[in-house]
Amino acid sequence: MGSFNGEFLMNRADTSVQLIWLRSDLRLQDNTALSAAAARGPTVAVYLLSPEQWLEHDDAPCKVDFWLRNLSELSSALGAEHSLVDPQGISLG
Repeated sequence: MGSFNGEFLMNRADTSVQLIWLRSDLRLQDNTALSAAAARGPTVAVYLLSPEQWLEHDDAPCKVDFWLRNLSELSSALGAEHSLVDPQGISLG
């Protein structure tokens, strides 16, 4: 997934879309808010990648790899009706 250009929302007759800001629960089955939103209809899940913060907090490379793999799996799990985006345009999938 790359940057979000709005086509996901613009091509729908029904504009009711759920917006979820992700922090740590990066699996669909573990995040009750995300699961509920996805069940209601089209959902845009937002995750902000912050490599600078990872460095500042001295996050281990294996921890960052774990997050990135979970984001990729989440993107696949959400499917075509939903979207996972990073507002900075960094690829999540």
